Amino acid sequence: MIDNEKDMAIQLLIEGKLSKVAIAKKVGRSRQWLYESVINDTLCMAEVDRRLQIVQTQGMNTIKANLDSNIQNIIYLSKNADSEKIRADCSMYLIDRCLGKTTTHLEIKAEPVLDTVDKKELLEDFEQFNDVIDVDVITE
Repeated sequence: MIDNEKDMAIQLLIEGKLSKVAIAKKVGRSRQWLYESVINDTLCMAEVDRRLQIVQTQGMNTIKANLDSNIQNIIYLSKNADSEKIRADCSMYLIDRCLGKTTTHLEIKAEPVLDTVDKKELLEDFEQFNDVIDVDVITE
């Protein structure tokens, strides 16, 4: 059962502004009580999750309700903001939303380590391998 102390502790945990020690003091209990009675309690943590889901849903609904206005603001800022960084950030945000985030392409060049490999032996191995899979080996 979630009593008033646990309910208050749950609400303070969700707000995320106070340390666990400060939450316990505000509730009038010890840090150990907070861990034993709230944080490590399955029912209390299920309540935390339920309330966080409500907050997230309400936030998403608010954003969706103002979506057109927010998009227009971003477009306006991408064209008219005084700061070049803000204009660039807004433009990049719009592009990323439409096309997806770009990835960085890394070119990796592997240099063979010939000083530790006998070149003739390596070519013989390739020729033997060539006989097995019927592939032409190009030599210098």
